[in-house]
Amino acid sequence: MMLSKEATDDLDALRASAGWAILCDLAKVECATRKERGLRDALNDGNDIAALNKLRQVQAFEMGVEFVLKLPTGAIEHAERREASAVLSPSRRGTL
Repeated sequence: MMLSKEATDDLDALRASAGWAILCDLAKVECATRKERGLRDALNDGNDIAALNKLRQVQAFEMGVEFVLKLPTGAIEHAERREASAVLSPSRRGTL
């Protein structure tokens, strides 16, 4: 997805906001709490298959939270790389 300059600026402002920092902290605490509970549940499950599935769910949840929290930074970095490559890439038709 191609981001406009305005969208990139908005994402940058989001990352710099106190609200984003609070959201990140809340998400990390919730993730750690759920991870601890999930690991405990998996360790206490006598059924190995069910325990393994619980561990997979814990890992998937943690990866999902990490992915969402990295979205603004990743989108900005992607837009910057795309912009830099557009400046560095010559036209297929040569110099005009």
